[in-house]
Amino acid sequence: MKADFSRATFRRERHFSSVRAQQGRVQLDADLNEQADITQYRDETTARDVVGPCGAPMHDAGFEITAAGGGISVGPGRMYVDGILCESEDAVPFDEQPDLPGAALPDDAGRYLFYLDVWQRHVTALEEPDLREVALGGPDTATRTRTVWQVRAEEVGGTATCDDFAGWAPSDSASTGRLRARATPAPEVDDECLVPPGAGFRRLENQLYRIEVHDDSDADDGPTFKWSRDNGSVAATLESITGMDLGVSDLGPDSARGLSSARWVELSDDERALRGETGVLVEVAPQAGALTVQDWDGDAQTFDDFGPHPVVRRWDSDGALALDVDGWIELEDGVEVQFAAGEYRTGDFWLVPARSLTGAVQWPRDADGPVFETRHGVAHHFCALALFDLASDGTWAPAGDCRALFPPLTELRSLFYVGGDGQDALPDVDDPTTLVELDAPLRVGVSNGTAPVAGARVRWRVTAGNGRLAGADADVEVATDDGGVSECAWEVDSATAVQTVEATLLDAGGDAVHVPIEFTATLDAAQTVAYDPGDCDGLAGAFTVQAALDRVARTARLYYAGGDGQEARPGQAVAPLRVVVASDCGPVEGATVVFKVTAGGGSVGGGGASANRTTGANGVASCPWQLGGAHRQEVVATLSNAPGATIGAPQAVTFVANASVATEVAFDPKNCAAAGGATTVQGALDALCKSMARERGIRIEGIFVAGEELVVDADLAASQLAKAQGIAIHCDADVLRESVQGKPVVILTVDIPWPGRAKPGTQLGTWPLVLAGDVDADGSVITWIPTASTHQWLESGAPGEWTEAGFDRLLAHLRILGNFVVDVDGEVVLDGELFAAKGERGAGFPTGDGIRGGDFEMWFHLVLR
Repeated sequence: MKADFSRATFRRERHFSSVRAQQGRVQLDADLNEQADITQYRDETTARDVVGPCGAPMHDAGFEITAAGGGISVGPGRMYVDGILCESEDAVPFDEQPDLPGAALPDDAGRYLFYLDVWQRHVTALEEPDLREVALGGPDTATRTRTVWQVRAEEVGGTATCDDFAGWAPSDSASTGRLRARATPAPEVDDECLVPPGAGFRRLENQLYRIEVHDDSDADDGPTFKWSRDNGSVAATLESITGMDLGVSDLGPDSARGLSSARWVELSDDERALRGETGVLVEVAPQAGALTVQDWDGDAQTFDDFGPHPVVRRWDSDGALALDVDGWIELEDGVEVQFAAGEYRTGDFWLVPARSLTGAVQWPRDADGPVFETRHGVAHHFCALALFDLASDGTWAPAGDCRALFPPLTELRSLFYVGGDGQDALPDVDDPTTLVELDAPLRVGVSNGTAPVAGARVRWRVTAGNGRLAGADADVEVATDDGGVSECAWEVDSATAVQTVEATLLDAGGDAVHVPIEFTATLDAAQTVAYDPGDCDGLAGAFTVQAALDRVARTARLYYAGGDGQEARPGQAVAPLRVVVASDCGPVEGATVVFKVTAGGGSVGGGGASANRTTGANGVASCPWQLGGAHRQEVVATLSNAPGATIGAPQAVTFVANASVATEVAFDPKNCAAAGGATTVQGALDALCKSMARERGIRIEGIFVAGEELVVDADLAASQLAKAQGIAIHCDADVLRESVQGKPVVILTVDIPWPGRAKPGTQLGTWPLVLAGDVDADGSVITWIPTASTHQWLESGAPGEWTEAGFDRLLAHLRILGNFVVDVDGEVVLDGELFAAKGERGAGFPTGDGIRGGDFEMWFHLVLR
């Protein structure tokens, strides 16, 4: 507030409730202004506590945003923003707002929030000439504050809703800058003979310094500030601009209180002030009746560049000064200020009182000295109004009314439910027009807060069905009694399953207020009685008693007829399985029954796992069944289709048969200790088998030379045996290597003719030649490998004395000593008995006669040529 004030004394934290005048005391402007501030603070705080951050009265809700003719209009009415009353007498287009000259709608497509920017503007006789009292010669008296409201628009996200803007403020409104002030402190002097220089405020007059931000923090050169020792109150009307000369209405009474001594002035007008813009700050030199501009510092100004109520205002600073946050800044005559880091906005100001009598600067302090304070003004308050979408073709579409509306306290009547809802009645099934009265009346209550309201008008109306209220065929009104309750009897018809009545609270003029209450009644008829089919598949989807009974009357069910509980050997066919399909009306012909094997591995219908059968005229379906190998066999018959009927439960029949298997035949082990306590034939046989298995030894599964199997009586070239690096004996268990390695447990002998020179057919006999070889084992394979000399002998085809005598082969014998070949556990020895007639492979492998320790023997022919 730029006016000739002594100081501003209101502080919210002091909790002062009023200013009290005393007789014979000096009246100060500060006292009167503080009372006004106390009253304003209390009124706004009360309104905010009652209304909330912002809201509009329901019957005169102002600032409704509407789209019309490609533009936006602001509706008339009232609204409270942070407790401040805002009023608009008439609807105005967005771009013709009285307090926002030059307002323009955005033109980029997107979603926009329209909001109120509310603040208090200080108005003097310069801005409002009508404040002067012409009867007294038009002196400058009291000033005013005026509530300014401005509707602005800001683009927001395309998915934004009104809920996103609770406690919202525009992105460019943040002002966090702070300032503190003091009188220049006295410096410390070490020399007692020296008088310290003057400190404190040194001017002869009391002053109210105004420190105001000129350029904000977003300016290219950073924030700047200006100051005035008279709260910026030295001003006059700008009447003309002629070249560099400024014509003003009054230079003031003297140099201290007027413009005659001004060095810097600011030229402004109503439009700049309302837009929050700075004026034109220029350096001047006073002349007779005028001020001469030293330099326009830009484009020269003309009188036409200014709007309504142009003003010339004196500033005592040397123009706009850089806002430095590094330390204390002396304004003049011992007054110092310091800024803190933060965001500063144009128009932010602080008021600093300085008093000549005490030489003090009056500023709040704590134990550490002066404290930083946020701006003293101007305070802006914001309220979201509406969301609108702007299309690319320039048309506006509403996306949400963000205003909160509230009713008057006298209209806070509430209508609430008391009783009578949810009743049912037994209808007259022979005459649907018969009316049946419900057992209890319908009852609602009306209260204002916690106090019942007597005589309130409540309208009762049938909204579904052909019932009747209080014996009347139309709507009825029943006033509330002394307890605030209105009640009404209800007769329902016998045809409508669900019927409703609506109770509505009426105002004095008969108009509906509050939200109506609806009552519901139902008939006790099967079609309205709920039924839960639960796990009953046959009645799935039948959720009323009527539907369930209708379905049961025509439901086909599957019944057992024969074939259950049979017993036979595995793989044997049993008697056919038989079921009957019938409803309450008798057998169902042509129904499809699926027979499916579900356990035991058998087959139905001639070989498959499932088979379909159709019922005959007697409703019977039959299916053959052949058992599998498991003891328990199971087939499930399921009803899958019943022409002309609904399938109900039971819809599946289970058949069980038992296969006669050893596991299910009892055995008494009392006379057979070897059975190990087995109680079934299967268990006894298994125990005896295990007992026998403990006696069996390692068995030979095959003899191989160079990967080829060597069988009894086969021909084997001597050179092939040499190349194969011996004989591999494959067993069915791992062999303990130590039991065979380097031991003569594998013996290969060759029958040598005698005498050697005799021709075939003339020799007297043979003598055995044991071929030298190395014996070893690796896992389950035993190897016989010829020594170097044996290998040479075999590779050469044997001594020529036999071949020259006409012998082309020699009989060889392979023998393995079973008692000396042991498994890796050292518990089982070789069972090497070989039986030519055993098995299908020529030599009768694998070996074994069930008695461990048997030697292995076989013969083959060693071909010499």
